[in-house]
Amino acid sequence: MNTNIDKTLLQNSIRVMNEFSNLPFEEQYVYALYNILKNGTVSKDRTGTGTKRIQSQKITIDLNKGFPILRGKKMNFKNALVEMVWIMSGRNDLKFLKDNGVNYWDSWVKEDGTFGPIYGPQMRNFNGVDQLNNIINELIKNPDSRRLVVNLWNPADNDEMALTCCHHDYQLSSFIDVDGVRKLDLHVKQRSADCFLGVPYDFMLFAIYLELIGWFVGIQPNKIHITMADFHMYLNHEEQVKQYIENYLTDNQKLITESNTPYSIFENFLQDYSNFDALLQSIIDNNFEKYKVLNYKPYPFIKAEVAV
Repeated sequence: MNTNIDKTLLQNSIRVMNEFSNLPFEEQYVYALYNILKNGTVSKDRTGTGTKRIQSQKITIDLNKGFPILRGKKMNFKNALVEMVWIMSGRNDLKFLKDNGVNYWDSWVKEDGTFGPIYGPQMRNFNGVDQLNNIINELIKNPDSRRLVVNLWNPADNDEMALTCCHHDYQLSSFIDVDGVRKLDLHVKQRSADCFLGVPYDFMLFAIYLELIGWFVGIQPNKIHITMADFHMYLNHEEQVKQYIENYLTDNQKLITESNTPYSIFENFLQDYSNFDALLQSIIDNNFEKYKVLNYKPYPFIKAEVAV
């Protein structure tokens, strides 16, 4: 290939990649939804509903620009907080979710009232290993480590899970930026991503995961880099997806103004918790009111059926 052409293509590809990843996360999400509508391929799926899908969708979330909660439709932050605390605590019971107002897991519960060895048990007891505590301790001792990985994909347990883990690989990376500030990034891999119902909650789950760990170890949470292998829209959600995009585009200027940017706070996060489980328990003991998102002014909720 001609050297000049090759150089031009390289420069353009870097520019396009940087431009997309630097867009507000919700704008990246809107482009991804539009891509499914226009270019997605129709496919059968486990639920029998049918999907449109694209492969290897990437989205980058910059927590310095606000908390990643959609404004084109109303989202329930507390539900996401309850779910991530449930996961990080190593739980797999329906009761904890129900007691704290989360109902969307009901359809998958097993006869024993659990979901089998899913997210929480894998994070805290992967073949006897507490992965979460391991990476937190390693991050404290060696913040430049490239081994800060939590893996939830366990072939030995997958058949016992009510629903195999959709987001299955979490890797933290800590670095010192050009201003001399140490920051913490999160890299997440998902095998399967329900674009309309699941992914918006996943954005919040990942932010909560990164913020809680960052606050606990004293490193500034920075960016979340998400790779979704199969990014799909259920066919019965197409009208809702179009409505959401219309909401976002109709009032885009109002949505992205700085004065209307949601942000998260964790009251008393500087408190000296003896361990990470004590931090999680403090959130539970305060009925999930200690950690909250402020300045959230969304469009109304858009109802859509969960594909089971």
